[in-house]
Amino acid sequence: MRKLHFIFFALVLGGFSHQAFGQLLNGDFSAGGANWGWLSADTGNLHSCSNALDQDNARVSNGVALGHESFNYGTSGTRRICGAIRQDIRIPPGTKLLFDTKLGKIDGLGQSIPSSKVTLNLRITAGQGSYSVWLGEGNNARYNCSVNCPMWATRVADVSGFWGQNVTLEFFAESNYRLGTITQLRAAQAFLDNVRFEPIPPNKFAKPKAGLWFNPNRQGGGINISRNSTGELLLFWYTYLPSGSPVWFVSDVEPMTEGSWVSAIRKGYRDPISGVVTWRVVGSAELTMLSNNNLIFSWDLDAQSGSQSGGAEEMVHLAGGESHTGLYFEPAFPGWGVNLDVQGSGSNAMNAATVFFYTSSGQPVWAQGVESGEIDQSVTFNMQTFSGGLCPGCNGQTATVTALPAGTLNMQDFGTSGSNPLGHANIQTVGGVTWLRGSASKLITYARLSQP
Repeated sequence: MRKLHFIFFALVLGGFSHQAFGQLLNGDFSAGGANWGWLSADTGNLHSCSNALDQDNARVSNGVALGHESFNYGTSGTRRICGAIRQDIRIPPGTKLLFDTKLGKIDGLGQSIPSSKVTLNLRITAGQGSYSVWLGEGNNARYNCSVNCPMWATRVADVSGFWGQNVTLEFFAESNYRLGTITQLRAAQAFLDNVRFEPIPPNKFAKPKAGLWFNPNRQGGGINISRNSTGELLLFWYTYLPSGSPVWFVSDVEPMTEGSWVSAIRKGYRDPISGVVTWRVVGSAELTMLSNNNLIFSWDLDAQSGSQSGGAEEMVHLAGGESHTGLYFEPAFPGWGVNLDVQGSGSNAMNAATVFFYTSSGQPVWAQGVESGEIDQSVTFNMQTFSGGLCPGCNGQTATVTALPAGTLNMQDFGTSGSNPLGHANIQTVGGVTWLRGSASKLITYARLSQP
């Protein structure tokens, strides 16, 4: 077999800072401009504005989000006028942003100013950077009209890259004015109303593929989905404690209903003396299907897991679902096991083995190995553990993750035994964790618990 290095390294899953969920205040502008901040010309930004829109409270009233009062210009040329309303908020996980808007102009004192269209942009700014969406340009239709007046349109913005993060939500309007000795009365306006976050609905016809899932924008962990003979799902979550040490959680076996799945999340503890494993509920998890290969993974963990947090990740299927993909455990020594995920077939197959086991003090820990090639006969995985990953409730999006050698795992005799292969585990980490089950001369028997 050909060794593949760091395949799961791309799966390190980060987390969100734990703060109370923000609430968008006065999204329907029922109280005029209350709870929305004002950003004036902002001449140093990418819009290169030269003047600010009017800053009195009339700019936000009954859905009129942006506009300005009269200006007197006595020179030639053009001038860009702009401004924004903004609000600091924590983006609710698993949602999309919707709002109603209409763009156009009003002519003051019966004068027509052809260059006074207004454009509107949405800008979301977080610690990691800024995300901008152009929302359209107002036409020359007049709001003091009787026919062909601008109509309200509902817009939708993808905010999945900011789920669970504290951001500044900003609607930025700008317009260019031709200068001259004229008076303009709110010549250009962007009307904005009913700004709200709505949960992304599930695709009720989608079903998740078995195997490894991850968020491509984060590194170091992910989830593994298994399916039993009746189609119910079991989820393993491979992530990290605040210290950066690997930890795993497991769900209950629950059915998926019309694209949604919900379960309790448990953390195992193995008594170092008796070997008895006890399970403690530490939160809950939810899957919202977008397609067979794309889903939203949401969670709510309490402090017993090492870090209290709530959040969501959009994830894609990475590997698994073919041939011997499944959850394997040792009936004679329950509480540990292997998520084996096979992608492809024959010599081109990728085989990922994620082992969940325990430290000498009984705490859950995991390691992973990836090999390519035919798995029907025998395969020995060179295992690795990872340290330095982000816990679900930790700040940031990236982390310095270190891969460390962690011994070997052997699985063999798939070709004749089918659901009950043989093998042995010799997991030994740099951190001093040892997990020995069987040997090359005394093989253990695995039992397969789930289907591809």
